[in-house]
Amino acid sequence: VTTSLVPLMLDLTVVICRDDIKREPGHYLREINKQHINLIKITPSYFKVLLHETKNDFVALPHLSHIILGGENLPALDCISWLNLYPKHQLINEYGPTEATVAVSQYTVCHDNLAQLTTFGASVPIGTPGPNMTCLILDVDHHLTQEGNVGELHIGGDCLARGYINQPDLTQERFINNPFDNNQEARLYKTGDLCLQLPNGIIQYV
Repeated sequence: VTTSLVPLMLDLTVVICRDDIKREPGHYLREINKQHINLIKITPSYFKVLLHETKNDFVALPHLSHIILGGENLPALDCISWLNLYPKHQLINEYGPTEATVAVSQYTVCHDNLAQLTTFGASVPIGTPGPNMTCLILDVDHHLTQEGNVGELHIGGDCLARGYINQPDLTQERFINNPFDNNQEARLYKTGDLCLQLPNGIIQYV
């Protein structure tokens, strides 16, 4: 939906790339240039493949401005290498499970904040939650962890699914009451992902 219906509703053009082109990273990069694409959404694994390709055979991408990356851990070194080749690009690390409508938090990497990126460690943070969404890092007793301490990431807000179809036990296990909300119907989704909170509320995936 976010990569098809939303752009169409905004009167933007959606280009569907053929599978045979995507399988050849050089062809894919040239197709991006040929079609004047300004935004793509790919996995960090494929991003690494494209980085390797363009390091060996550079392809200018003057129209591309944003790359959304999600579904896997994003290595900081790959972002640094890419932005050294394409300093005007913005790389958006997106996090969110299906149960929370995929896009919950984001962290944007650009040439201006590369120095800050190296302070976070080997991986790019997953950032901060979007509007009407909550990300809480809790310990095993469902208490908020202190800054820098690892805990399980819990997601709340309007983004949550109702639950799992015909699986009430799993729904009850993974979607719990939100003890930090005055609304008794408010829930949290237990992601199972270990995270910690950095300064300024930025979340680092562990």
